[in-house]
Amino acid sequence: MKAEIGLGEYLRKMREAQGKTLAEIAEETKINCRYLEALEKEAWEELPAEVFVRGYLRAYALALGLDPEDVLRRYRESRPQGGEDPGESLSGGKKSRGLWPWVLLLLVLVSLVLLWLLR
Repeated sequence: MKAEIGLGEYLRKMREAQGKTLAEIAEETKINCRYLEALEKEAWEELPAEVFVRGYLRAYALALGLDPEDVLRRYRESRPQGGEDPGESLSGGKKSRGLWPWVLLLLVLVSLVLLWLLR
C-alpha cells in the first residue's frame, strides 16, 4: 500500500501542477511567501500560532481549488505532537479563557459602582 505524501509536498505538487508560483499564491492569499514556503517544507517552527497556520492552510487550499477541510485534516494528521492545541487562544492557552468572564463581571460591577457614585 502506498503511503500518503506529506502535506507540504502535496501542496507544492498541486501548486506546480497548476503552474502557479509561490509569489502568485502570496499575492492571491495575502500570505507572506516565507510562510507559504514553511508550509510546503512543513517547517512548523517557522510559522506563527496555530490559529494562523490553520487560516493560512485554508486560504492556500482555496487558492489552489482544493477542499480546505481535506487540507486541514491532512494537517491535523501530520502536525507535530505536543504542538499547540487548536482550541488554545492566542493570549496564552485554555486556562486564560476561564478568566474572561470574571474580568467582564468585575468591569460591570466597577461601572455600576461608578454610576451610583456619580449620580
